[in-house]
Amino acid sequence: MNEYDIYLIGALDSLGVPYTIDNIESKSFIDIVADYYRNQRLLVNCVNLCSLAKNKTWELIEILKKDYLKSQYYKINQKFSKKVIDDTSKEGRFNHPVNPSFVNQYYNNIDYPDTKITTSFKMAHKPIFLYTCGGMNFDYYTKFPTRDIKQILPEFIFRLSKNLKQTMTDIEECLKFIINLNPNVEIYVLGVYPMVEQAYLRIFLQEFYKLYNNKIKEICNKFNNAKYIDIFNTQKFIAPKDNHPTYEGQKFISKQLIKVIEPNRK
Repeated sequence: MNEYDIYLIGALDSLGVPYTIDNIESKSFIDIVADYYRNQRLLVNCVNLCSLAKNKTWELIEILKKDYLKSQYYKINQKFSKKVIDDTSKEGRFNHPVNPSFVNQYYNNIDYPDTKITTSFKMAHKPIFLYTCGGMNFDYYTKFPTRDIKQILPEFIFRLSKNLKQTMTDIEECLKFIINLNPNVEIYVLGVYPMVEQAYLRIFLQEFYKLYNNKIKEICNKFNNAKYIDIFNTQKFIAPKDNHPTYEGQKFISKQLIKVIEPNRK
Protein backbone atom coordinates (compact mmCIF):
# COMPACT_ATOMS: atom_id res chain seq x y z
CA MET A 1 0.00 0.00 0.00
CA ASN A 2 1.45 3.36 -1.02
CA GLU A 3 1.59 6.25 1.43
CA TYR A 4 -0.27 8.40 -1.10
CA ASP A 5 -3.71 8.06 -2.67
CA ILE A 6 -2.85 9.01 -6.25
CA TYR A 7 0.32 8.46 -8.23
CA LEU A 8 0.32 10.88 -11.15
CA ILE A 9 2.93 11.04 -13.91
CA GLY A 10 3.09 13.53 -16.77
CA ALA A 11 5.44 13.10 -19.74
CA LEU A 12 7.26 13.82 -22.02
CA ASP A 13 7.42 16.93 -24.22
CA SER A 14 7.73 20.61 -23.35
CA LEU A 15 3.95 21.15 -23.18
CA GLY A 16 4.07 20.50 -19.43
CA VAL A 17 6.93 22.88 -18.64
CA PRO A 18 5.53 26.01 -16.94
CA TYR A 19 8.28 28.43 -17.90
CA THR A 20 6.35 31.29 -19.59
CA ILE A 21 6.77 34.72 -18.01
CA ASP A 22 3.08 35.05 -17.09
CA ASN A 23 3.10 31.78 -15.15
CA ILE A 24 4.16 33.24 -11.81
CA GLU A 25 2.68 30.17 -10.09
CA SER A 26 5.13 27.97 -12.03
CA LYS A 27 2.41 25.36 -12.49
CA SER A 28 1.89 23.09 -15.45
CA PHE A 29 -1.35 21.32 -16.30
CA ILE A 30 0.15 18.31 -14.47
CA ASP A 31 0.56 20.33 -11.28
CA ILE A 32 -2.93 21.83 -11.63
CA VAL A 33 -4.50 18.38 -11.97
CA ALA A 34 -2.54 17.28 -8.90
CA ASP A 35 -3.81 20.34 -7.00
CA TYR A 36 -7.38 19.44 -7.96
CA TYR A 37 -7.06 16.15 -6.10
CA ARG A 38 -5.09 17.64 -3.21
CA ASN A 39 -7.99 20.02 -2.69
CA GLN A 40 -10.11 16.91 -2.14
CA ARG A 41 -7.74 16.05 0.74
CA LEU A 42 -6.11 13.24 -1.21
CA LEU A 43 -2.38 12.59 -0.95
CA VAL A 44 -0.90 12.97 -4.43
CA ASN A 45 2.58 12.07 -5.59
CA CYS A 46 2.99 14.05 -8.80
CA VAL A 47 5.96 13.42 -11.10
CA ASN A 48 6.54 15.75 -14.04
CA LEU A 49 8.83 14.18 -16.65
CA CYS A 50 8.20 16.92 -19.20
CA SER A 51 11.27 18.81 -20.37
CA LEU A 52 12.36 21.76 -22.47
CA ALA A 53 15.18 19.56 -23.73
CA LYS A 54 14.25 18.20 -27.13
CA ASN A 55 13.13 14.74 -26.06
CA LYS A 56 11.68 12.42 -28.66
CA THR A 57 8.61 10.26 -28.09
CA TRP A 58 10.51 6.99 -27.88
CA GLU A 59 12.92 8.39 -25.25
CA LEU A 60 10.18 8.01 -22.64
CA ILE A 61 10.84 4.27 -22.66
CA GLU A 62 14.52 4.80 -21.88
CA ILE A 63 13.69 7.24 -19.08
CA LEU A 64 11.29 4.78 -17.47
CA LYS A 65 13.78 1.94 -17.81
CA LYS A 66 16.35 3.94 -15.81
CA ASP A 67 14.01 4.17 -12.81
CA TYR A 68 15.31 7.54 -11.63
CA LEU A 69 14.73 8.86 -8.15
CA LYS A 70 12.32 11.75 -8.42
CA SER A 71 14.87 14.17 -6.92
CA GLN A 72 17.53 12.84 -9.30
CA TYR A 73 15.38 13.32 -12.40
CA TYR A 74 14.31 16.81 -11.35
CA LYS A 75 17.93 17.81 -10.86
CA ILE A 76 18.79 16.58 -14.36
CA ASN A 77 15.76 18.33 -15.80
CA GLN A 78 16.64 21.56 -14.02
CA LYS A 79 20.07 21.47 -15.61
CA PHE A 80 18.67 20.77 -19.09
CA SER A 81 15.98 23.44 -18.85
CA LYS A 82 18.50 26.04 -17.74
CA LYS A 83 20.77 25.11 -20.63
CA VAL A 84 17.97 25.41 -23.19
CA ILE A 85 16.77 28.74 -21.82
CA ASP A 86 20.27 30.22 -21.59
CA ASP A 87 21.50 28.92 -24.95
CA THR A 88 21.31 31.83 -27.40
CA SER A 89 23.02 29.88 -30.19
CA LYS A 90 19.82 28.21 -31.41
CA GLU A 91 18.66 31.03 -33.67
CA GLY A 92 16.36 32.34 -30.95
CA ARG A 93 14.32 29.15 -30.67
CA PHE A 94 13.81 29.57 -26.92
CA ASN A 95 14.88 33.18 -26.69
CA HIS A 96 11.60 34.20 -25.06
CA PRO A 97 10.73 35.88 -21.76
CA VAL A 98 10.86 33.30 -18.99
CA ASN A 99 9.37 33.42 -15.51
CA PRO A 100 12.57 34.17 -13.53
CA SER A 101 11.62 31.86 -10.66
CA PHE A 102 10.98 28.86 -12.91
CA VAL A 103 14.39 27.19 -13.11
CA ASN A 104 15.42 27.97 -9.53
CA GLN A 105 12.15 27.08 -7.82
CA TYR A 106 10.13 24.61 -9.87
CA TYR A 107 12.52 21.69 -9.45
CA ASN A 108 13.25 22.36 -5.78
CA ASN A 109 11.30 21.64 -2.59
CA ILE A 110 9.55 18.70 -4.25
CA ASP A 111 7.38 16.25 -2.37
CA TYR A 112 8.33 12.56 -2.14
CA PRO A 113 11.89 13.19 -3.42
CA ASP A 114 12.99 9.60 -2.68
CA THR A 115 10.37 8.11 -5.00
CA LYS A 116 11.85 5.65 -7.48
CA ILE A 117 9.73 6.77 -10.40
CA THR A 118 9.28 3.51 -12.30
CA THR A 119 9.28 1.18 -9.30
CA SER A 120 6.58 3.29 -7.65
CA PHE A 121 4.63 3.30 -10.89
CA LYS A 122 4.70 -0.49 -11.07
CA MET A 123 3.47 -0.76 -7.48
CA ALA A 124 0.75 1.90 -7.64
CA HIS A 125 -2.85 0.71 -7.32
CA LYS A 126 -4.28 2.70 -10.21
CA PRO A 127 -1.77 5.30 -11.40
CA ILE A 128 -2.67 8.12 -13.75
CA PHE A 129 -0.38 8.82 -16.70
CA LEU A 130 -0.82 12.09 -18.60
CA TYR A 131 0.95 11.33 -21.85
CA THR A 132 2.01 14.22 -24.10
CA CYS A 133 3.53 13.16 -27.40
CA GLY A 134 3.38 16.50 -29.23
CA GLY A 135 5.12 17.09 -32.52
CA MET A 136 8.62 16.66 -31.17
CA ASN A 137 9.43 13.67 -33.37
CA PHE A 138 9.19 15.90 -36.40
CA ASP A 139 12.23 17.85 -35.27
CA TYR A 140 14.10 14.59 -35.64
CA TYR A 141 12.44 13.03 -38.66
CA THR A 142 12.02 16.25 -40.66
CA LYS A 143 15.47 17.79 -41.02
CA PHE A 144 16.20 20.73 -43.29
CA PRO A 145 19.29 22.84 -43.95
CA THR A 146 17.36 26.08 -43.37
CA ARG A 147 14.73 27.35 -40.94
CA ASP A 148 13.05 29.41 -43.69
CA ILE A 149 10.11 27.06 -44.14
CA LYS A 150 8.66 29.19 -46.94
CA GLN A 151 11.52 28.11 -49.16
CA ILE A 152 10.91 24.42 -48.67
CA LEU A 153 7.17 24.24 -47.91
CA PRO A 154 6.26 21.48 -50.43
CA GLU A 155 9.11 19.29 -49.17
CA PHE A 156 8.17 20.14 -45.58
CA ILE A 157 4.60 18.88 -46.08
CA PHE A 158 5.84 15.77 -47.88
CA ARG A 159 8.16 14.84 -45.02
CA LEU A 160 5.53 15.52 -42.39
CA SER A 161 3.14 13.15 -44.12
CA LYS A 162 5.81 10.54 -44.69
CA ASN A 163 6.92 10.54 -41.07
CA LEU A 164 3.46 10.65 -39.53
CA LYS A 165 3.30 6.84 -39.67
CA GLN A 166 6.62 6.43 -37.85
CA THR A 167 5.59 8.93 -35.17
CA MET A 168 2.35 7.05 -34.55
CA THR A 169 4.32 3.80 -34.31
CA ASP A 170 6.52 5.42 -31.64
CA ILE A 171 3.47 6.56 -29.68
CA GLU A 172 1.84 3.14 -29.80
CA GLU A 173 5.05 1.44 -28.63
CA CYS A 174 5.26 3.85 -25.68
CA LEU A 175 1.67 3.11 -24.69
CA LYS A 176 2.34 -0.63 -24.82
CA PHE A 177 5.42 -0.16 -22.64
CA ILE A 178 3.55 1.91 -20.06
CA ILE A 179 0.71 -0.63 -19.87
CA ASN A 180 3.15 -3.49 -19.57
CA LEU A 181 4.70 -1.80 -16.53
CA ASN A 182 1.33 -1.49 -14.82
CA PRO A 183 -1.79 -2.92 -16.52
CA ASN A 184 -3.99 -1.00 -14.04
CA VAL A 185 -2.78 2.38 -15.30
CA GLU A 186 -5.18 4.93 -16.75
CA ILE A 187 -3.45 6.78 -19.59
CA TYR A 188 -4.76 10.09 -20.86
CA VAL A 189 -3.19 10.86 -24.20
CA LEU A 190 -3.16 14.55 -25.05
CA GLY A 191 -3.76 15.51 -28.63
CA VAL A 192 -1.80 18.25 -30.33
CA TYR A 193 -2.20 21.71 -31.74
CA PRO A 194 0.16 23.38 -34.24
CA MET A 195 3.22 23.83 -32.01
CA VAL A 196 5.25 25.78 -34.53
CA GLU A 197 6.62 29.23 -33.93
CA GLN A 198 5.70 30.77 -37.28
CA ALA A 199 2.13 32.12 -37.06
CA TYR A 200 1.46 31.54 -40.77
CA LEU A 201 2.46 27.89 -40.41
CA ARG A 202 0.13 27.44 -37.45
CA ILE A 203 -2.70 28.46 -39.75
CA PHE A 204 -1.46 26.48 -42.72
CA LEU A 205 -1.02 23.26 -40.74
CA GLN A 206 -4.42 23.20 -39.02
CA GLU A 207 -5.74 20.35 -41.15
CA PHE A 208 -2.55 18.34 -40.81
CA TYR A 209 -2.72 18.50 -37.01
CA LYS A 210 -6.38 17.49 -37.10
CA LEU A 211 -5.26 14.41 -39.04
CA TYR A 212 -2.52 13.86 -36.44
CA ASN A 213 -5.15 13.95 -33.68
CA ASN A 214 -7.38 11.50 -35.52
CA LYS A 215 -4.45 9.08 -35.74
CA ILE A 216 -3.85 9.42 -32.00
CA LYS A 217 -7.54 8.68 -31.37
CA GLU A 218 -7.25 5.52 -33.48
CA ILE A 219 -4.30 4.35 -31.38
CA CYS A 220 -6.11 5.08 -28.10
CA ASN A 221 -9.08 3.03 -29.30
CA LYS A 222 -6.83 -0.04 -29.39
CA PHE A 223 -6.37 0.06 -25.61
CA ASN A 224 -9.01 -0.21 -22.90
CA ASN A 225 -7.06 2.05 -20.57
CA ALA A 226 -5.96 4.82 -22.96
CA LYS A 227 -8.19 7.82 -23.58
CA TYR A 228 -7.71 10.70 -25.99
CA ILE A 229 -7.87 14.28 -24.69
CA ASP A 230 -8.69 17.10 -27.10
CA ILE A 231 -6.50 20.16 -26.45
CA PHE A 232 -6.62 21.67 -29.95
CA ASN A 233 -7.93 25.00 -28.65
CA THR A 234 -4.82 25.43 -26.50
CA GLN A 235 -3.55 27.43 -29.49
CA LYS A 236 -5.75 30.26 -28.22
CA PHE A 237 -3.60 30.44 -25.07
CA ILE A 238 0.00 30.51 -26.21
CA ALA A 239 2.73 32.94 -25.24
CA PRO A 240 3.60 35.79 -27.67
CA LYS A 241 6.36 34.82 -30.13
CA ASP A 242 6.14 31.30 -28.78
CA ASN A 243 4.07 28.15 -29.18
CA HIS A 244 3.92 27.01 -25.55
CA PRO A 245 0.89 27.36 -23.26
CA THR A 246 0.60 30.38 -21.01
CA TYR A 247 -0.72 29.85 -17.50
CA GLU A 248 -4.23 30.19 -18.94
CA GLY A 249 -3.27 27.54 -21.48
CA GLN A 250 -2.05 25.22 -18.73
CA LYS A 251 -5.35 25.73 -16.89
CA PHE A 252 -7.30 25.05 -20.09
CA ILE A 253 -5.45 21.74 -20.62
CA SER A 254 -6.06 20.72 -16.99
CA LYS A 255 -9.80 21.35 -17.40
CA GLN A 256 -9.89 19.20 -20.53
CA LEU A 257 -8.18 16.43 -18.60
CA ILE A 258 -10.31 16.60 -15.46
CA LYS A 259 -13.49 16.41 -17.56
CA VAL A 260 -12.40 12.98 -18.76
CA ILE A 261 -10.52 11.70 -15.70
CA GLU A 262 -13.26 12.36 -13.13
CA PRO A 263 -16.01 10.14 -14.64
CA ASN A 264 -13.41 7.40 -15.05
CA ARG A 265 -12.42 7.50 -11.37
CA LYS A 266 -15.98 7.15 -10.06
